[in-house]
Amino acid sequence: DGYDYLGMRVRCDKGMRYKVILRDQAGWDTIAWCFSFDTTAGQWIDLKAPLSAFIPVVRGNTLRSAPRALDRTKIYSVQVMLSKYEYDGGLNPNFQEGRFSFDFGNIRALKK
Repeated sequence: DGYDYLGMRVRCDKGMRYKVILRDQAGWDTIAWCFSFDTTAGQWIDLKAPLSAFIPVVRGNTLRSAPRALDRTKIYSVQVMLSKYEYDGGLNPNFQEGRFSFDFGNIRALKK
C-alpha cells in the first residue's frame, strides 16, 4: 500500500512489446491488470509503470466498466507475457516469431 509504480529492469534482444500483468486475487480466471511496454533491441530499460495505468482485462478482453480498482494492498502475482495479441483481438505491432531472449532484473514497487 502507498506505492505508485511497478519498477522493473528489462532487456530483449529483438526489441519487442511485452505486457506486465498484476493479479490481486488468487486464480487465473480473475481480473488481470495489464500494462504494455516496448523494449529497445539489446538495451536495458528501467520500466516505471504507473499502477494507475494498468487496465483491467479478462481473457484478453478489456473490461470497459471494471467492477473495482486494482487492490494495491493485495498483489497476488506478477507476470510478464509476450503475446501475438495486444487487447481485444488487436495484433501486437512489435511481435516477432522465432527465438528471442528476455532478461530482467529487480521487480519492485516504487513511490512517487
